[in-house]
Amino acid sequence: MKLMDIKAEERPREKMLLRGAEALSDGELLAVLLRTGTVDKNALELARELLADSQWKLSTMAGRSTAELMKVRGMGRSKAVMVLAALELGRRAFLEENISERPPVASAKDVYRIIGPRLSHLDHEECWLLHLSKSNTPICEERISSGGFESTTLDVRHIASKVLEKKAAGVILIHNHPGGTTKPSRADIQVTARLRDSLSTLSIELVDHVIISGRKFYSFTDEREYRASL
Repeated sequence: MKLMDIKAEERPREKMLLRGAEALSDGELLAVLLRTGTVDKNALELARELLADSQWKLSTMAGRSTAELMKVRGMGRSKAVMVLAALELGRRAFLEENISERPPVASAKDVYRIIGPRLSHLDHEECWLLHLSKSNTPICEERISSGGFESTTLDVRHIASKVLEKKAAGVILIHNHPGGTTKPSRADIQVTARLRDSLSTLSIELVDHVIISGRKFYSFTDEREYRASL
C-alpha cells in the first residue's frame, strides 16, 4: 500500500504536523526520516521492518553500523546514515546538560546516568573518562579509545595526558563489557592499579573505575578492587 492510500491525517508526516512528534510511534517517526520506501513497500512498512530487524528497540538500532542497517532491503547508504545521525542527535540531546548545573558525582549510579546511555547498547568495547572538579562536579566526558568486541587498549600515559589537558582534580575511568558480565578481568584490575598510581604522582585522584554492561554496572571503588599486590 502506498502512503497516499492512507488517510491524510494518519500519514506519519501529516500526523506529526497535526498532533506533534510525541503522537507518533517509533515506526512512524522513522518513516518521516526515510521519506520513501521501495516498489513493494511504503516508508512506514520499511520503517517497521527496520525496527523488527533491531528487535523493536531503538537502542539496538543505534548500536548498529551503516552496513548492518543496509542489510534490510530498501535501506540504502543515505537512509542508513540519516537514521544513525538522527539517533545520535537524540542521544546527545538526552545527555546534554548545562555543566554548571550538574550535581557532584556521588556514586557509581551517577556515573551510569551520565555515561550509560553512550555505552550500554554497544557491541564493541569503548573506554571513556569522566573529568571531575575538586568538588567532584563533572567537567566533561571524553572517549579515549574504541576497540573490538573482546578488548580495548587502555594506555595509562595517554589517559594521564588527557586528565592534565582538562585540568581535572579527579577522574573516573569507564568502559563497557558487551558480553553481559560486569566482572572485571585481571587486565582491568591491573590497569586500574597502574592508572591510580600514575595519577597519584600528579596529585590527581582516580575516583573510580566503572564497568558497564547493558543496564548493569560495577564499581571498583564500591567493591574495593584496588589491590596493592598487583
